[in-house]
Amino acid sequence: MIGQVITISVPMSLFWMILTNQLNPEGFLVGYIFSLSIGSLLFLSLRSETIPARPTNAPKQVIAMLIYGFRLALDIFLSGIDVSLRVLGIRPINPGIIAISTQLEAEDDNKIIISGLSAHGITITPGQLVVDFDKTETMYVHCLDVEESAESLEDDQTRRLVMLKRMIGND
Repeated sequence: MIGQVITISVPMSLFWMILTNQLNPEGFLVGYIFSLSIGSLLFLSLRSETIPARPTNAPKQVIAMLIYGFRLALDIFLSGIDVSLRVLGIRPINPGIIAISTQLEAEDDNKIIISGLSAHGITITPGQLVVDFDKTETMYVHCLDVEESAESLEDDQTRRLVMLKRMIGND
């Protein structure tokens, strides 16, 4: 597990350098220290759950993380505009709660991590909030527009799971 923390810290520190615009050895070192700290905390809190991080999988995992991050940022932006239009009264509000499947099978490794990250992806987008879990099989999502969200939540969950499984190496 320690080797996995050290391995995954390299792409995380490169991502840190890009985010902070510190494209120098000092920026890498600070990012690496932060990455090791976060990885160590995850190691201590998730001892039973392991995320496969092998150098051969790292490029695929980093690419999946970048794609997931870009898609999440786009969803946040578009949902922010949608919520703004609803607050201004231009679009109607039709709130309610929808039950959606986490779409995880019993043999999926890291079910707790994947369902937690998926819930985070839903909750971070304005207009939707995961309010409860039924074990790791069903999420209950509060939406500002039930009818509109019901059409897209299952497809969004499928897309999100594909990227999350690639990110943690379960594909």
